[in-house]
Amino acid sequence: MADITGTVVGEHTAGSWPTSPSRAAEVAAMEKQLLELYADPAVVTKPELLTRRGGAFYSEAAVALIASLLGDRGDTQVVNVRNDGTLPFLGEEAVIEVPARPADVG
Repeated sequence: MADITGTVVGEHTAGSWPTSPSRAAEVAAMEKQLLELYADPAVVTKPELLTRRGGAFYSEAAVALIASLLGDRGDTQVVNVRNDGTLPFLGEEAVIEVPARPADVG
């Protein structure tokens, strides 16, 4: 393995990366807290933690996709699909996010 000590990437050098958790780790911790909150039937308002999590309009995109599939509308939705050669520089089994026209047959 090559020695990359002192190599500069952005504003950091190898070995001087921030030690704070990644955004993915932060979101995973928030998800765990949110699931614990939602387990309480007394929770009837949107938790403040949800606003820090991000993905505010994901539910709208999910509902639009479900409506498109169930109604066989033929409209364009952004979906995650198997690459299958769409992007030749990625493997066939890679998952890519692309605009597509979903149908009730797949």
